[in-house]
Amino acid sequence: MTPRPSAVCAAPGCDRPPRPFTGRGRPPIYCSESCRSRAVRRPDRGPVLVELVHPTTARRQRPSGRVWTIRLRRGSDTVTIAGDLGHASARNLADQIAGILGTSTQQGGPID
Repeated sequence: MTPRPSAVCAAPGCDRPPRPFTGRGRPPIYCSESCRSRAVRRPDRGPVLVELVHPTTARRQRPSGRVWTIRLRRGSDTVTIAGDLGHASARNLADQIAGILGTSTQQGGPID
């Protein structure tokens, strides 16, 4: 079994054909070991976002008390880091996390 002539390497941005099939195991989908390791190491899921959110409030009403939550989001994956924080504490922690990750803090809307 040989790869189809129209097949290309499965690594993002590579348009070379995969390595030839030797007859053992599965047919290769990458053109080289470096393309395979790059595709495994860096999945294209987008940046990590640091979100500062609060529960739903009445229209034009500012949330009060310890109601702020910090979440990390990448694509559809979400992790809650801290909850029930005051605004100043939540903002400070979110800025510190964003600084470590090299991203920016997003002021989120109400939590769904």
